[in-house]
Amino acid sequence: MASNVYYVGGRMAAASGTTARNAAAQLWNPHANKRINVREIWIANTAATAAQIAIARSTAIGATFGVTVTPDLDNGADRDVAPPSGFVLHLSGFGTQPTVDASDLVRWNLPASIGSGVIIPFAQPIVVPPGTGLCIVTATAAALPISDITYVVED
Repeated sequence: MASNVYYVGGRMAAASGTTARNAAAQLWNPHANKRINVREIWIANTAATAAQIAIARSTAIGATFGVTVTPDLDNGADRDVAPPSGFVLHLSGFGTQPTVDASDLVRWNLPASIGSGVIIPFAQPIVVPPGTGLCIVTATAAALPISDITYVVED
């Protein structure tokens, strides 16, 4: 059975925290047995502030999110069904940080320019197993300013 493709994005409500490994965004897969695949991640800075970011896996969801985006059929490339896994995107303002793996899958530096950004495509989609997530975190002890973030997901 072919997977559906979804585009889910939003704007952070506030800059991330200033400690290293602080989550700015988390794509969370709450499903009990369905895997999802991340094809791309897009990040665009809305402030003239430099940032060093990393993509890392998370094993616990955290709590109290600044923004939660729950995709529906309108986020689907074919607009025919809501995501079967029920995945969600959490952005900034984590009252309790997700548990983030110590390994970086990708690292990137954003220059201090409004609109600076990156589209990170994955040659082989990153699998997000049930009950785990994929985060954008601060790679150093400096905040990621308010940014627009989009994940492209197969579900």
